Amino acid sequence: MWLEPVLLPEDLLPDRTGEIRLAREALTEQDWREKTTQEFQSLFEELTSRATQWGLNHAIVWSAKSYIGLWKGSRCWCPIWPRKEAGARLYLPVPQGWENGTEETPPNAFEQARTELAGIGVTLVWAWSYNMGSNPLGVTLRTEHINTPCVRALLEQSWRALP
Repeated sequence: MWLEPVLLPEDLLPDRTGEIRLAREALTEQDWREKTTQEFQSLFEELTSRATQWGLNHAIVWSAKSYIGLWKGSRCWCPIWPRKEAGARLYLPVPQGWENGTEETPPNAFEQARTELAGIGVTLVWAWSYNMGSNPLGVTLRTEHINTPCVRALLEQSWRALP
C-alpha cells in the first residue's frame, strides 16, 4: 500500500526563535495540477462535476498537503487522496440510514455496500482510524467508477449524513 507523506523534512524550517514552521504555503489548484497524474485529474473533474449535477453541493479546498477536500458546510465531507494504483482514495462519513459502527466493527449495511462495489471491481474498506472515525469508509476509485449507481448511492448517502 502506498501512502503519501503529510510532511517531509524539507517542508519544515526553524524560524528565528528556533520554532519549527512550514516552509511552504498551502497548496493551490495549480500545485495539484502540476503534481498529480492525468488519471487523478480526470477522476477529480468527473467526481466534482457529477457531485454538482446530483445536488451534492460542496466547496473545494486545495490547501491541504496530501489531499483535496470537498467540504459540506464547515466539515470535510470527502477528502480525495491521489493514488498510484488508481485515480484516488476517498474517505467518506457513514451514510445516512446506516447505524453507527465501532472501531472494530463496521455497521451491518457496510457488508452489503462492500459486496455491491466489489461487483464493479471497487474495494470498500472500514478505515475507522482515518480522521478519528469521522470518515471511516475508504474507497479507491478510477474515473469510470464515478457514474455507476452503487458509487453514486454511496456518495449521495454519505453527503446526506452531514448537516
